[in-house]
Amino acid sequence: GKDDAANNNAPSSPFYVVFTAHDGIGNQMFQYASALGMMLSNAETKIGRNRYLMLCHYLRPDATHAFALPDIFGGPFTAHCPDGVPGGSCGPGCERAHWEHGFGLYTPLDLDGYDAKGDRYGTRPGAFVGRYLQSHRYFGGDIGTTVRELFQFKTEIREEAEGALHNLVGKLNVPDAERA
Repeated sequence: GKDDAANNNAPSSPFYVVFTAHDGIGNQMFQYASALGMMLSNAETKIGRNRYLMLCHYLRPDATHAFALPDIFGGPFTAHCPDGVPGGSCGPGCERAHWEHGFGLYTPLDLDGYDAKGDRYGTRPGAFVGRYLQSHRYFGGDIGTTVRELFQFKTEIREEAEGALHNLVGKLNVPDAERA
């Protein structure tokens, strides 16, 4: 209604689930999959029914061990977050973030609820989800298939790896019949 439009919550207004990709590529894959699971688990919330849910990320080059998901995989990963969306600059003490209660502890995100400061998520453009996001419980339903489809190496990386493996197998002098 009128109040929703005033709060930037019109149906055309997206709601962003935000994560910061950090540490090694394996941790980044887990963080992405967890954030995706959090977003999908909120599809039936009031926000999920009334706003388009999207993922966005803040990459921290100082904390990614030289690789970041968009550099390696060709899947339709998230874009950088638009201005005004809470992000990684929020930091560990951020009252607006959804933090896990401890390392590896499943801490579900309820977009119909309130942030740590006590404000409704629905009054904001997004929710920053933080820490390591290392619980498999974020992957409810059949998200595993979706994640495997997303994590496909970029063509140039896949072709280079296939060429290197082909050369390695050739150097091993394995007969063609045994390679198949």
